[in-house]
Amino acid sequence: MLQTVLEEAKHQNMIIYRRIREEVISKPERNAYVYMNDISKETHVEREKGETPNDMNDRAICMAARWYQRHLKNVCRVLLLTNDQGNLARARGMGIHAMTIHEYVAKLNTPVLADLLVSPSTDHDGAGDDDILMGVTLADNKNNKGASSSSSSSSSRRKNPFPEHMNLTEIKKLLTEGQLHQGIVRVNRHNFLEATVTVSTLSSADSDVGGDGQQQQDIIIQGSDHLNRSVDGDIVAVQLLPRDQWRSSSTLVVPETEAPLGEEETVPDAPVADTSSSSSSSASSKKRASSSSSTSSSSSSQVQPSGKIVGIIKRNWKPQTGSLLSPSSSSSSGQEYALFLPSDRRFPRVRIRSKQIESLLTQRIIVTIDAWDRTSQFPSGHFVKTLGALGDKNTESMALLEQHEVPHHPFGASVLACLPPYPWVITQEDMVGRKDLRHLNIMSVDPPGCTDIDDTLHLRELDDGTYEVGVHIADVSHFVREGTPLDEEAANRGTTVYLVDRRIDMLPVELSGDLCSLKGGVERFTFSVIWNMTKSGQVLSIDFHKSLIKSVAAMTYEQAQIKIDDTRQQDQIAQDLRKMNALAKILRAQRMENGALTLASPEVKFKLADGMERDPTDVEMYQLRETNAMVEEFMLLANVAVAEKIFKHYPSFALLRRHPQPLPHAFDSLIEIVRRKGFELDMTSSKTLSDSLDLAVDPKDPYFNKLLRIMATRCMAQAVYFSSGNFNSDQFQHYGLAASVY
Repeated sequence: MLQTVLEEAKHQNMIIYRRIREEVISKPERNAYVYMNDISKETHVEREKGETPNDMNDRAICMAARWYQRHLKNVCRVLLLTNDQGNLARARGMGIHAMTIHEYVAKLNTPVLADLLVSPSTDHDGAGDDDILMGVTLADNKNNKGASSSSSSSSSRRKNPFPEHMNLTEIKKLLTEGQLHQGIVRVNRHNFLEATVTVSTLSSADSDVGGDGQQQQDIIIQGSDHLNRSVDGDIVAVQLLPRDQWRSSSTLVVPETEAPLGEEETVPDAPVADTSSSSSSSASSKKRASSSSSTSSSSSSQVQPSGKIVGIIKRNWKPQTGSLLSPSSSSSSGQEYALFLPSDRRFPRVRIRSKQIESLLTQRIIVTIDAWDRTSQFPSGHFVKTLGALGDKNTESMALLEQHEVPHHPFGASVLACLPPYPWVITQEDMVGRKDLRHLNIMSVDPPGCTDIDDTLHLRELDDGTYEVGVHIADVSHFVREGTPLDEEAANRGTTVYLVDRRIDMLPVELSGDLCSLKGGVERFTFSVIWNMTKSGQVLSIDFHKSLIKSVAAMTYEQAQIKIDDTRQQDQIAQDLRKMNALAKILRAQRMENGALTLASPEVKFKLADGMERDPTDVEMYQLRETNAMVEEFMLLANVAVAEKIFKHYPSFALLRRHPQPLPHAFDSLIEIVRRKGFELDMTSSKTLSDSLDLAVDPKDPYFNKLLRIMATRCMAQAVYFSSGNFNSDQFQHYGLAASVY
């Protein structure tokens, strides 16, 4: 691979660049090499007068290919692969053996490889460089004509084409003028015909809420034409509809089995009989969409800004997991076409072409979108790989990881080389600037089976009758140094992911399960927040330290609760736990008085069978105890203290977390439902909402209040991380916790 090509990939799409580096170049078994043609005297080119950067790159590629051809003339034949028609013609004119990737794979006569190719497309209205890099490739005119005629003759098309997308130049101009609004498409999980785009550019004249022109607002997009070939996660340009066309969010749920095939859209070469069922399905879908609009407009007295998508700024055509819909019969070309049904219902069905259709019908597969023509009801794509048989536990677990883009490859040698030598020994150098807290009665309380213990607590009563309370967090930064392969891998993974029967670690188990796990009876490095506070919860002082601890006990929530409740246990650990629990209740009451919300997000836990397979045998609700709330309270206190500290020292770039006030009308449907039960939800503030939730108790239905809190949680805005320099301090608020900074 030429340096010129690699640098161009890096410039246009970092995701593809990283995949090339990680999955091709860095693996010796691939036998792939990078030739630094830009700095080689035999192949270096200078930019000529009037030459565009793209033309110079094309010329550099041809020069390098010609040098390679001469250099290796007695060893092997050099082949240049390019889908750029201009460069292909240039190369052939220079006597270089060159082909498109489609021509090359066709000569190999390998169906598996052919399936992996991006399908050539002739319709790219509004497509930019991102579209091309993420899958849209243009074949030469001859090949395009052949593919187009073949496709047209064998497939039904959409009678009314989708609206054309604006080009990026026009979009940028209209965004600057305020005529369009930019945001990310979020498709309704229960109704693929509806989406929202959250924007922050609505003026008070456009918004039905008035106020700050930078306030975030949802624009509703309803119907396939208004969605205009966008998919969930696309960055789009939205044009507001006239006010008389504004609607409220639909409450319609469209079952997956009723997803329309399209009024006149069938799988290529499908029999005529199949079209009628498609048409019927589409007709019923249109009826549902119509009822959706009428239902939404009558279900609420207030409507929201509604719009239509007029352009795609950046595509989110990421690989999707799913399965193929079973065709009704073979096509005239050997059953080459099928519809792919994504596991994520927010994404559209995808038409793929493959010579393996029959064998793929029982498999969980991955497909990527290549293009979405204006005249096609569905995007076209290509088969990427098979994960395994449908319904198999390991296959479905792998599909979850792939669908949510969870990195799950083994840690590489460069990452493992960053780990400290075993056995790990604390040195005097390690203790510089670190406080020795091994004499304190520090303990941890975690879920059963927890091996990565990252937080511990302590409380001791001082001579003056006040408390010293500490929260100690594992000091991972001691082992994960900035810029190392270990740091980069952890940043890529982001978090440890738990499935029912496995976990995918963010850090190698040597760290997460040992050196950075605050296990009982072993010395570990931590970062500590230590308060001096009264027994009534008034904070007198706060200190922050890098520290060394030695936990005296690693308990489960249940074990800690037993120690608190069993008055016969009077050891120091039991006494400290009781004092911490009592203090936590006081702190919690203070938060509630300030307006913090008690919401509900029920958790379940799985019982697993013994043995290698570890299959789930039962599921039950996760039981919450006082000790859960106790630990939570001190963690919240620590987060607030740290937020105040880092904001004080780094006011322009402290990394904080905010929970915005709910968007206008987010609670409208819930308020209406609750009112029918005889209760009112007061949304004036978090405090009034908290009080009204407390009052909404139905003696005949003990589960009603919990259900109400679950639904209220779903109406909330997402809490988000932010840099303090990007917002005014009055926008730092964490609504759910009633904290001014967090």
